[in-house]
Amino acid sequence: MLNAHHKPRIIAAQPKRTVRAPAPSVEEQLYTMYARGELDEDAFRALKALAEKGQLQPVDLAVHRLEALRRRAARGRESDTERSIRQIRARLVRLEKARSESTQVLDTLQKKMAALAEEAEKREAAAREAVAHDEERARRYLEEKQELLATRARLEEQAAALQEDLQRIDELRLTLEARIAELEALRTREELQKLEP
Repeated sequence: MLNAHHKPRIIAAQPKRTVRAPAPSVEEQLYTMYARGELDEDAFRALKALAEKGQLQPVDLAVHRLEALRRRAARGRESDTERSIRQIRARLVRLEKARSESTQVLDTLQKKMAALAEEAEKREAAAREAVAHDEERARRYLEEKQELLATRARLEEQAAALQEDLQRIDELRLTLEARIAELEALRTREELQKLEP
């Protein structure tokens, strides 16, 4: 029997928790700053080397951001030339990331290919030992060796394609860097023209 004095329990509604996207890493912020033109090539390379060693802190980027804001305020409105430079830098950043990722994948493929070649040699050695007393087992070892070599051949094709991609990336990077050099020379002339009476 229900107790007349018993009050139903009221469960308070829990507030919805908003899931925040993870903050970009220091290295991602570095690439973004370079793409925006907040860092020149030398500063980007130096800071990237620190990031790879785990020695780059957010405060380091904050200092460079502040310097970039001061430079931009001193220059005034962004010109068409500056905008073009910034856009090309953004493409260079994407190329740099693509190259880094492709290099890592290529390194992994090469390690796997070496491991497969080693395993194939072991299967061949095992087949030689087994052939005298168990031809069936020796045949199995040789079949496994062929499967390993077939897998390695497929990985070799992927590795060759990646190497071609890396070569194209390097060629495009050189073209874009040359274009930036041209635009920076043009920007310098534009700034000099502003100073003329």
